[in-house]
Amino acid sequence: SKLQWSTAISMMVFAWLFAAFWSVMPLLGWGEYDYEPLRTCCTLDYSKGDRNYITFLFALSIFNFMIPGFIMMTAYQSIHHKFKKSGHHKVRKLPLPLQLPC
Repeated sequence: SKLQWSTAISMMVFAWLFAAFWSVMPLLGWGEYDYEPLRTCCTLDYSKGDRNYITFLFALSIFNFMIPGFIMMTAYQSIHHKFKKSGHHKVRKLPLPLQLPC
């Protein structure tokens, strides 16, 4: 089925709000930003060891790495199962000039 414009816009708004939430949390006191060693830009201060900062890093890694990784692995497993079930699980070979950039 085709992706509807309303669904695409909703997904885009969700992604922006999700990113804004996680980037604003250190400004509100959950986690902390600090300069990088060369002082060219700022990043999360990984040298902190207090409970507030550790909970922020755990939540950040779970919601921004583990859950999306699980969703991607599940989706790719479903795609693999669908192709295997249909009998078209082999991929065509590309010509050599097209394989080199990949």
